Order: sequence, then C-alpha cells, then structure tokens
Amino acid sequence: AFLKSFLLAFAGIALFVGSFVITNSLSITIAQQTREFATLRTLGASRRQILRSILAESLTVGILASLVGLLVALGLAKGLFAMFDAVGFTLPNSGIIVKGRTVEVALVVGVLVTVLASLRPAFRATRVEPIAAVREGPSLPEGRFAKYRTKGSAIATLLGFGFLFYGLFIAAGTTAALAWMASGAVQIFVGVALLSSRVVPIFATWLGWPATKLAGEVGRLAQENSRRNPQRTASTASALMIGLALVTLVAILSAGIITNFKGAVNGLFTGDYAVTAQNNFSPVPTSPFLY
Repeated sequence: AFLKSFLLAFAGIALFVGSFVITNSLSITIAQQTREFATLRTLGASRRQILRSILAESLTVGILASLVGLLVALGLAKGLFAMFDAVGFTLPNSGIIVKGRTVEVALVVGVLVTVLASLRPAFRATRVEPIAAVREGPSLPEGRFAKYRTKGSAIATLLGFGFLFYGLFIAAGTTAALAWMASGAVQIFVGVALLSSRVVPIFATWLGWPATKLAGEVGRLAQENSRRNPQRTASTASALMIGLALVTLVAILSAGIITNFKGAVNGLFTGDYAVTAQNNFSPVPTSPFLY
C-alpha cells in the first residue's frame, strides 16, 4: 500500500513536469507556424478553425504518446522488480499484471494532460492577425493577462512558501502537513516559472558571458537565442528545475525508506543467523532441519 501511494505521487509529479514540457514544445512549434496561421486567416479561416486544428494535433500526439508510454511502462515495471531485488527489498509478486482499468486510466490521463497543456499556446495562436503573414519575424501575441504576470507570479511564490512553512511547522497530522507542503511546492514552481522570464535576459547576459569567450560565435549565438525569447527559455529551465527537484525528492525518500527498513529489522532481529527463502517471504519447511 505504501509503495502504491508513493508511485502514484511520483506519477502525479511526472505529469506535472510533463505538462511544462508539452506546453513549451507546443509553444515553440506554434510560434514557428505563425505565418502559416496568418495565411490561413487571410484566406478566411476563423479562430475556431485554428483552435480546432491545434487541439486535433495535440489530441493525436497525446494518443500516440500515451500508447508508447504504456508500453514503456511495462519495461519499467520489470526494471523496478530487478532494482528491488538488487537492493535486497524483494517484493512478493505473481508477475506483472496488466488490468483493463490501468490501460484506460493511463490513456485517458495521458491524453487529457496533453490537451490541457496545449490550451494556452492554442488560444494564443488564435490571436494571430492576418497581417502577420507579411511581417518580418512575426511572433505570437501576448495574452490579455500578461501585464499581471509579474505581480501574480510573485504573489503565488510567496503564498507557496507560506503554505510550505505552515505544512512543515504548524499543520497537525501527516496527511494535512503533506497536503499543505504539496500545495505550496506546486505554487512555488508555478510562480518561479512565470517570474523567471523577467530575469532570463539578466542571467543570460552574465552566465552566458563565459560561453562567448570559450566557444566564440557559437557561444554568442546561444546567448542571444536565450535572450531572444525569455519565456521559452524560462519554460525550458522550469521543467529542468522541477525534474531536478523530483530526482532529489526520490533520492531523499529512497534513503529514508532504506534507513528505516534496516533500523526496524536490526531492532527486531536478535539472532546471529537467519534462514530465509530465496524470495524472502515464502515459508521454509521445518522437516529438513529435524535431522
């Protein structure tokens, strides 16, 4: 039961990270199609038709990616069993069982997350004006709430730290503490992701300076590319930030589980030797030891 909850939480975080990557990838793809959308608008295409075409594309990608992910998950399940065997934490199992409910949930959640993550760049694409087809270097227009991004992201970040502090030091009960901490962490990630676009040009200038000296023109082009679209750079860095936090979380949890497990066993086991079955769980027959 514990491992099931842990893996479900891990899956939720992975979906959260994936939504950032999907949104960033679609934003880049849609930005490259700005002239195409503008030309379609010039030929009479409506905003609803543009929106439907992008959502149909994201739906197709979501279905294909979910099917691939489902197949890869079977390989990961085998890898998990091998990993538990390697660390001496063999689990009782009857092999890998794939239920119809698992397939349905995986496909529905994968497609739903992909479509929802594509909504923001899709709605931005519908605001491309027909005149953009003849402009030099057209770009997607800013959203109507873009002017509130800095204040909103700062407030979300502060609230996230407040929720995190409340969950760590004030909330009563493990469930309540984890809920407050998870809510705070999500708000911090979202707030930092939105706020970081404002500081990307500064960081790209200073942190990219060594690359311009070591790599010459390649480094300069990389630096200018990072500053050219701060939001894209911030989205990519945010996904990396969340992924790094996820790896750190798993490493800490794994170390804690192993330490607690070893401590519990060492506290209960007082003998010098133990006779166990190969899988650590099956009972050992006593008859051979009677002679």
